[in-house]
Amino acid sequence: MERLFRTSEHELQQLKDIVVITSYFEYMFWDMAEDRFAWPVEITIL
Repeated sequence: MERLFRTSEHELQQLKDIVVITSYFEYMFWDMAEDRFAWPVEITIL
């Protein structure tokens, strides 16, 4: 539990970035499904 309160600013920024990116892909998925389009984003696995 103490670990949750010792999160650095860098870690918090990484978590915010993850939320923004996953939200974008979630939006793109549902938009694609509604409009029946192909996936427009090329994904590269790190």
